[in-house]
Amino acid sequence: MYAGIDRMAEPDEVRLEDGKSMPWKVKSLLRECGGKIPRLFYERPGISKEPLTVLLGKDAVEVAMEADSISKRYAAFIKR
Repeated sequence: MYAGIDRMAEPDEVRLEDGKSMPWKVKSLLRECGGKIPRLFYERPGISKEPLTVLLGKDAVEVAMEADSISKRYAAFIKR
């Protein structure tokens, strides 16, 4: 599952106060994904927020292995 967060939809009272963005982002993902947080998601840019992609895993090794797997599948796809 791959999902996205629209940072332009982030309310000012959340965006302007440190520590409030993460709970808002989690709630947005849960709402969009039917109660589950995807392992891979992106954040569209917002005011003073750069776009980014996040890959979650139990540890750095798992994340690195998944990133490697994604890159290999992508390389195979673009060679077609």
